[in-house]
Amino acid sequence: MESKAAERPRRSEIWILVAMLILAALLRGAYLWEIRDDPGLRHPPVDAGFNLHWARGLATGDWTPPPDAAGRDPAIRDTAYQRPPGYPYVLATLVAITGGDPLAIRALQALGGLAAVFLAWRLGRRMVDRWVGLVWAGLMAVHWGFIYFETDLNGMWLFIPLSLVAMSLLLNLVRDGRMRDAALFGLVAGLLVLLRSNAILPMLPFGLALGVVVWRRRGTATAVRTLSVTAVVGALTLAPATIRNAFVSAQFVPVSANGGLTLFH
Repeated sequence: MESKAAERPRRSEIWILVAMLILAALLRGAYLWEIRDDPGLRHPPVDAGFNLHWARGLATGDWTPPPDAAGRDPAIRDTAYQRPPGYPYVLATLVAITGGDPLAIRALQALGGLAAVFLAWRLGRRMVDRWVGLVWAGLMAVHWGFIYFETDLNGMWLFIPLSLVAMSLLLNLVRDGRMRDAALFGLVAGLLVLLRSNAILPMLPFGLALGVVVWRRRGTATAVRTLSVTAVVGALTLAPATIRNAFVSAQFVPVSANGGLTLFH
């Protein structure tokens, strides 16, 4: 049963949401202004630096190891993906668009935070009511953790909005059971795993719960069809990475070589 929040938003609700989006943009802009001279923007450490090296290589063809690599080449082109490949490929697009400007890259990533604010509002009002949607959106707009990690080079600015899209698709499947939504959920789930390998862990109980709910509401045949479509589309989404890894390393690495370690952590 659709909640009463499915009613058309009132004008006052829209204005509150707009104010939250403006506040979210101002806070993210202020943070970027604060860190504009940070040397870590151009030479980020550890995982962020690895992602930037990978993205620059894809965007420019220059695979020169970064300064903190001490001359050691991580051999990204010749080995199975050491980290999930989803974010570095998107980051390579941002590098190409911005010419590699570190502040511009992070400003574009901050747009993911604004998308998350909107998606949280929409999902919250669908699940419960307009006030839950507004409170959820407000927290997404001002919480320091989101502001910080959206501008970091680890892909959370993509992972968070995609997670909200996945939740919305699960809600659609529970309420309507359309195969289109099952396919879209499989696609989004696959993209989440390409961003962070350990995303596969919550997908298993989500899939089980989805199957049980659809089975109780629409019968065995619909439940089997829903889970089959989701699984097939999810596997096809991961297939390019799996095939590429097998080609360069002659090993079965579904997404990334550190997937097991990440799941253990």
